[in-house]
Amino acid sequence: MLGKPGYGLFTEAAVNAVPLLYLRRVDWLEERYLIAWLQRHGCCLEVSSEAIERGALVAALRALWAQSSRPPLPSNGAQQVVKIVATMLADKQNSAT
Repeated sequence: MLGKPGYGLFTEAAVNAVPLLYLRRVDWLEERYLIAWLQRHGCCLEVSSEAIERGALVAALRALWAQSSRPPLPSNGAQQVVKIVATMLADKQNSAT
């Protein structure tokens, strides 16, 4: 996959164990944190805009594919939210009685 750092793209890449080439978004303050997170949980590699413009991605792709693969992250965010909300509602109900 090729893209720029973003919550959706980075989490989808990690959850689905898809290697990602990314182009930096220098104007976005959260970028460095997302990149560090994906480096820990997925396979990613920075690519320059010049390499993209020239279509020179072979070396970057080879380096990306040579990285150790990591298992996909669990996709259980919905269950986590349900558990948190259920706990909050139960606590509220218990405090009202």
